[in-house]
Amino acid sequence: MKTFKYPITAQFVYRFANIPVTLLLLVHLLLLLWGATYDWKYLLPALLNIIIIYILNRFYFKMYKTFPYKIEADDSKIVFSDFFFQKKIITMKYDDIADIKGGIFSGKPAKPIYILDKNENIVGINQHLKDFNTFLTILLSRIPQNLYVKVLKDMEQLKDKRFANLLKKKLK
Repeated sequence: MKTFKYPITAQFVYRFANIPVTLLLLVHLLLLLWGATYDWKYLLPALLNIIIIYILNRFYFKMYKTFPYKIEADDSKIVFSDFFFQKKIITMKYDDIADIKGGIFSGKPAKPIYILDKNENIVGINQHLKDFNTFLTILLSRIPQNLYVKVLKDMEQLKDKRFANLLKKKLK
C-alpha cells in the first residue's frame, strides 16, 4: 500500500490560511462601514469586501468537506482519511469510480481534481500532494477501461480546442 500526504506547509495553508485573511477583511469591512456613515462611496468597496469574504470561505468549507490529507492506494482500492474536523474515512474501489473531473482533466492544471464514485462520494485532490503524478498514474492505471477511455477522449478534445483557439489568435 502506497501512502500519499501533503507537505506540512500545504496542509497549514489548506487548513488555516482563510482565518487570518478573513479577519483582516472583516477589520477592513468594519472600517469601510464606519466610513460609509460619512460618505456613501464606501458602500461599494464594502460590498466587494463582503463578496470576497463569502467566496473565500465557501471555497475553504468545500475543501474541509472534500479534501483528505492522507491517501492510501493499493491494488484494489483507495482509502481517503484525515479530513479537516472530521473523522470520516472514505474507501473507494477502483471499479466503483464513476468519474474524474477538474484539474488537468478539465484543462486547468492549477485547479484540484475531483474523484466521484457510484456511492456519490466526492473527494478532491490538489496538485500539491507529494508524488501527485505517481498517484495519478496509479489511479489511471486501475480505473475501469471505459472511464479511462472517456477521460483520455475529454483531454484530447481539450487539446484540440486549445490548439484551435491558439491558431485563431495567430491568424488574426
